[in-house]
Amino acid sequence: MKMKVKTLRREVLKSFKKAVKLNRDSKGFTLIELAIVLVIIGIIIALVLKGQDMIQSTRIKQAREMIENGVLRAFIDCYGNSKIVPGDLNGDRILDTTNDASPFDTANCTTGTCQCFQQNPIVQTIANNGHKITIGDKDLYIYIGTEDAATDCGTPNGGSPNVREHVLVICAAADCGTSLANADPDTNFYLRLAQDMDSDLDLQNNPVGVVDDTRGYIRGGSATIDPTTNLVTAIAPDNPNNDTSKDWEGTETAIIYCITGIR
Repeated sequence: MKMKVKTLRREVLKSFKKAVKLNRDSKGFTLIELAIVLVIIGIIIALVLKGQDMIQSTRIKQAREMIENGVLRAFIDCYGNSKIVPGDLNGDRILDTTNDASPFDTANCTTGTCQCFQQNPIVQTIANNGHKITIGDKDLYIYIGTEDAATDCGTPNGGSPNVREHVLVICAAADCGTSLANADPDTNFYLRLAQDMDSDLDLQNNPVGVVDDTRGYIRGGSATIDPTTNLVTAIAPDNPNNDTSKDWEGTETAIIYCITGIR
Protein backbone atom coordinates (compact mmCIF):
# COMPACT_ATOMS: atom_id res chain seq x y z
CA MET A 1 0.00 0.00 0.00
CA LYS A 2 2.78 2.36 0.93
CA MET A 3 4.52 1.58 -2.33
CA LYS A 4 1.39 2.46 -4.28
CA VAL A 5 1.05 5.79 -2.44
CA LYS A 6 4.68 6.65 -3.09
CA THR A 7 4.33 5.68 -6.72
CA LEU A 8 1.19 7.79 -7.07
CA ARG A 9 2.86 10.75 -5.38
CA ARG A 10 5.84 10.39 -7.70
CA GLU A 11 3.62 10.31 -10.74
CA VAL A 12 1.65 13.38 -9.58
CA LEU A 13 4.84 15.36 -9.00
CA LYS A 14 6.16 14.24 -12.38
CA SER A 15 2.96 15.33 -14.08
CA PHE A 16 2.99 18.71 -12.26
CA LYS A 17 6.59 19.41 -13.25
CA LYS A 18 5.80 18.45 -16.81
CA ALA A 19 2.80 20.80 -16.86
CA VAL A 20 4.87 23.68 -15.47
CA LYS A 21 7.59 23.02 -18.07
CA LEU A 22 5.03 22.98 -20.86
CA ASN A 23 3.53 26.23 -19.60
CA ARG A 24 6.93 27.90 -19.51
CA ASP A 25 7.80 26.66 -22.99
CA SER A 26 4.49 27.79 -24.46
CA LYS A 27 4.09 31.19 -26.15
CA GLY A 28 0.98 32.21 -24.21
CA PHE A 29 0.59 34.06 -20.89
CA THR A 30 -1.56 33.26 -17.92
CA LEU A 31 -4.16 35.77 -16.70
CA ILE A 32 -2.00 36.56 -13.68
CA GLU A 33 1.02 37.27 -15.88
CA LEU A 34 -1.06 39.52 -18.13
CA ALA A 35 -2.45 41.39 -15.11
CA ILE A 36 1.05 42.00 -13.76
CA VAL A 37 2.23 43.33 -17.14
CA LEU A 38 -0.76 45.69 -17.37
CA VAL A 39 -0.10 47.02 -13.88
CA ILE A 40 3.55 47.68 -14.72
CA ILE A 41 2.58 49.45 -17.97
CA GLY A 42 0.04 51.57 -16.06
CA ILE A 43 2.69 52.63 -13.52
CA ILE A 44 5.15 53.56 -16.28
CA ILE A 45 2.52 55.65 -18.12
CA ALA A 46 1.56 57.43 -14.89
CA LEU A 47 5.20 58.26 -14.16
CA VAL A 48 5.76 59.55 -17.70
CA LEU A 49 2.66 61.77 -17.57
CA LYS A 50 3.63 63.07 -14.13
CA GLY A 51 7.12 63.85 -15.40
CA GLN A 52 5.75 65.70 -18.44
CA ASP A 53 3.44 67.75 -16.23
CA MET A 54 6.34 68.66 -13.94
CA ILE A 55 8.43 69.75 -16.94
CA GLN A 56 5.53 71.84 -18.25
CA SER A 57 4.99 73.46 -14.85
CA THR A 58 8.68 74.33 -14.67
CA ARG A 59 8.57 75.93 -18.13
CA ILE A 60 5.50 77.95 -17.21
CA LYS A 61 7.25 79.19 -14.07
CA GLN A 62 10.34 80.11 -16.12
CA ALA A 63 8.19 82.03 -18.62
CA ARG A 64 6.37 83.95 -15.89
CA GLU A 65 9.58 84.86 -14.08
CA MET A 66 11.19 85.89 -17.37
CA ILE A 67 8.30 88.26 -18.08
CA GLU A 68 7.93 89.64 -14.55
CA ASN A 69 11.57 89.79 -13.46
CA GLY A 70 13.15 90.31 -16.86
CA VAL A 71 11.26 92.42 -19.38
CA LEU A 72 8.89 94.18 -16.98
CA ARG A 73 11.59 94.91 -14.40
CA ALA A 74 13.88 96.42 -17.04
CA PHE A 75 10.98 98.51 -18.35
CA ILE A 76 10.09 99.85 -14.90
CA ASP A 77 13.72 100.49 -13.90
CA CYS A 78 14.44 102.50 -17.03
CA TYR A 79 11.25 104.48 -16.64
CA GLY A 80 12.08 105.13 -13.00
CA ASN A 81 15.46 106.55 -13.94
CA SER A 82 14.35 108.75 -16.84
CA LYS A 83 10.56 109.12 -16.56
CA ILE A 84 10.41 108.21 -20.24
CA VAL A 85 9.09 104.93 -21.57
CA PRO A 86 11.73 102.86 -23.41
CA GLY A 87 11.19 103.46 -27.11
CA ASP A 88 9.49 106.82 -26.57
CA LEU A 89 11.59 108.85 -28.99
CA ASN A 90 9.52 112.04 -28.84
CA GLY A 91 9.32 112.18 -25.03
CA ASP A 92 5.54 112.20 -24.68
CA ARG A 93 5.60 109.16 -22.37
CA ILE A 94 3.39 107.28 -24.81
CA LEU A 95 4.44 104.62 -27.28
CA ASP A 96 2.79 105.27 -30.62
CA THR A 97 3.42 104.22 -34.19
CA THR A 98 3.90 107.77 -35.52
CA ASN A 99 6.91 109.07 -33.63
CA ASP A 100 8.31 106.19 -31.60
CA ALA A 101 10.42 103.12 -32.27
CA SER A 102 9.90 99.68 -30.87
CA PRO A 103 11.80 99.26 -27.57
CA PHE A 104 13.20 96.03 -29.03
CA ASP A 105 14.34 97.67 -32.25
CA THR A 106 18.12 97.87 -31.88
CA ALA A 107 18.53 99.73 -35.19
CA ASN A 108 16.28 102.69 -34.38
CA CYS A 109 16.24 102.69 -30.59
CA THR A 110 19.25 104.89 -29.81
CA THR A 111 18.02 107.10 -26.98
CA GLY A 112 19.28 106.72 -23.44
CA THR A 113 16.11 105.01 -22.27
CA CYS A 114 16.31 102.48 -25.09
CA GLN A 115 19.93 101.72 -24.36
CA CYS A 116 19.14 101.30 -20.68
CA PHE A 117 16.28 98.96 -21.51
CA GLN A 118 18.36 96.88 -23.88
CA GLN A 119 21.11 96.25 -21.36
CA ASN A 120 18.86 93.59 -19.88
CA PRO A 121 19.98 90.19 -21.28
CA ILE A 122 16.41 88.95 -21.74
CA VAL A 123 15.47 92.10 -23.63
CA GLN A 124 18.58 91.71 -25.79
CA THR A 125 17.55 88.15 -26.62
CA ILE A 126 14.09 89.31 -27.63
CA ALA A 127 15.59 92.11 -29.73
CA ASN A 128 17.81 89.67 -31.59
CA ASN A 129 15.00 87.23 -32.28
CA GLY A 130 12.23 89.46 -33.63
CA HIS A 131 10.28 89.88 -30.38
CA LYS A 132 10.47 86.14 -29.75
CA ILE A 133 11.82 84.24 -26.80
CA THR A 134 11.72 80.46 -26.48
CA ILE A 135 10.94 78.51 -23.31
CA GLY A 136 11.58 74.82 -23.86
CA ASP A 137 9.86 74.09 -27.18
CA LYS A 138 7.35 76.97 -26.91
CA ASP A 139 7.73 80.42 -28.45
CA LEU A 140 6.49 83.63 -26.81
CA TYR A 141 6.15 86.87 -28.77
CA ILE A 142 6.40 89.97 -26.59
CA TYR A 143 5.30 93.48 -27.50
CA ILE A 144 5.03 96.77 -25.63
CA GLY A 145 2.58 99.60 -26.20
CA THR A 146 -0.10 101.79 -24.66
CA GLU A 147 -3.81 101.08 -24.50
CA ASP A 148 -5.58 103.11 -27.17
CA ALA A 149 -8.42 104.01 -24.80
CA ALA A 150 -8.10 104.83 -21.12
CA THR A 151 -10.65 102.16 -20.22
CA ASP A 152 -9.16 99.19 -22.10
CA CYS A 153 -7.30 97.82 -19.09
CA GLY A 154 -10.30 98.41 -16.87
CA THR A 155 -10.43 100.10 -13.50
CA PRO A 156 -9.61 97.40 -10.94
CA ASN A 157 -9.36 98.25 -7.26
CA GLY A 158 -10.82 101.70 -7.85
CA GLY A 159 -8.11 102.82 -10.26
CA SER A 160 -8.49 105.93 -12.38
CA PRO A 161 -10.38 105.32 -15.64
CA ASN A 162 -8.83 108.41 -17.26
CA VAL A 163 -5.25 107.17 -17.48
CA ARG A 164 -3.84 105.30 -20.46
CA GLU A 165 -1.93 102.32 -19.10
CA HIS A 166 1.18 100.95 -20.74
CA VAL A 167 0.84 97.29 -21.65
CA LEU A 168 3.06 94.29 -22.15
CA VAL A 169 1.44 91.89 -24.63
CA ILE A 170 2.38 88.21 -24.76
CA CYS A 171 1.22 86.17 -27.76
CA ALA A 172 1.65 82.65 -29.10
CA ALA A 173 2.14 83.91 -32.67
CA ALA A 174 4.05 86.83 -34.19
CA ASP A 175 0.86 88.53 -35.39
CA CYS A 176 -1.05 87.75 -32.17
CA GLY A 177 -3.64 86.05 -34.36
CA THR A 178 -3.63 82.54 -32.89
CA SER A 179 -5.77 81.70 -29.88
CA LEU A 180 -3.94 80.55 -26.77
CA ALA A 181 -5.79 77.22 -26.85
CA ASN A 182 -5.22 76.44 -30.54
CA ALA A 183 -1.52 77.30 -30.34
CA ASP A 184 -0.91 74.28 -28.14
CA PRO A 185 -3.96 72.02 -27.81
CA ASP A 186 -1.97 69.09 -26.41
CA THR A 187 -0.51 70.62 -23.24
CA ASN A 188 -2.29 74.01 -23.03
CA PHE A 189 1.01 75.75 -22.28
CA TYR A 190 -0.17 79.25 -23.23
CA LEU A 191 -3.51 78.97 -21.49
CA ARG A 192 -1.85 77.63 -18.35
CA LEU A 193 0.70 80.46 -18.47
CA ALA A 194 -2.15 83.00 -18.66
CA GLN A 195 -3.93 81.40 -15.71
CA ASP A 196 -0.70 81.21 -13.72
CA MET A 197 0.17 84.87 -14.32
CA ASP A 198 -3.40 85.91 -13.61
CA SER A 199 -3.49 84.06 -10.31
CA ASP A 200 -0.01 85.21 -9.30
CA LEU A 201 -0.55 88.90 -10.08
CA ASP A 202 -4.23 89.49 -9.49
CA LEU A 203 -5.02 87.20 -6.60
CA GLN A 204 -1.82 86.70 -4.61
CA ASN A 205 -2.42 87.67 -0.98
CA ASN A 206 -5.66 89.38 -2.00
CA PRO A 207 -9.33 88.51 -1.69
CA VAL A 208 -10.88 87.02 -4.81
CA GLY A 209 -11.47 89.74 -7.39
CA VAL A 210 -9.11 92.29 -5.80
CA VAL A 211 -5.90 92.97 -7.70
CA ASP A 212 -2.51 94.24 -6.59
CA ASP A 213 -2.13 97.52 -8.49
CA THR A 214 1.49 97.87 -7.41
CA ARG A 215 2.50 94.97 -9.65
CA GLY A 216 0.08 95.41 -12.53
CA TYR A 217 -2.74 93.16 -13.58
CA ILE A 218 -3.58 90.66 -16.27
CA ARG A 219 -6.28 90.78 -18.93
CA GLY A 220 -7.09 88.38 -21.72
CA GLY A 221 -8.20 89.40 -25.20
CA SER A 222 -6.72 90.37 -28.53
CA ALA A 223 -4.07 92.81 -29.71
CA THR A 224 -3.22 94.59 -32.95
CA ILE A 225 0.45 94.82 -33.83
CA ASP A 226 1.82 97.42 -36.24
CA PRO A 227 3.98 95.41 -38.67
CA THR A 228 6.33 98.35 -39.33
CA THR A 229 7.20 99.40 -35.80
CA ASN A 230 6.17 96.21 -34.00
CA LEU A 231 4.29 98.31 -31.45
CA VAL A 232 0.89 97.49 -29.99
CA THR A 233 -1.62 99.81 -31.63
CA ALA A 234 -4.79 98.48 -29.99
CA ILE A 235 -5.90 95.99 -27.37
CA ALA A 236 -9.35 94.55 -26.84
CA PRO A 237 -9.76 92.71 -23.53
CA ASP A 238 -12.60 90.20 -23.45
CA ASN A 239 -13.70 91.57 -20.10
CA PRO A 240 -11.64 94.44 -18.66
CA ASN A 241 -12.66 93.70 -15.09
CA ASN A 242 -12.13 89.94 -15.13
CA ASP A 243 -9.84 89.21 -12.21
CA THR A 244 -10.10 85.46 -11.78
CA SER A 245 -8.18 82.79 -13.65
CA LYS A 246 -11.31 80.65 -14.00
CA ASP A 247 -12.60 83.06 -16.65
CA TRP A 248 -9.89 82.09 -19.15
CA GLU A 249 -11.46 80.02 -21.91
CA GLY A 250 -8.69 79.86 -24.49
CA THR A 251 -10.41 82.00 -27.13
CA GLU A 252 -8.07 84.86 -26.20
CA THR A 253 -5.17 85.52 -28.58
CA ALA A 254 -3.11 87.66 -26.19
CA ILE A 255 -2.14 87.90 -22.55
CA ILE A 256 -2.37 91.62 -21.76
CA TYR A 257 -0.22 92.73 -18.83
CA CYS A 258 -1.40 96.21 -17.79
CA ILE A 259 1.57 98.00 -16.20
CA THR A 260 0.52 100.26 -13.36
CA GLY A 261 2.54 103.11 -11.89
CA ILE A 262 3.99 104.23 -15.24
CA ARG A 263 2.01 107.32 -16.22
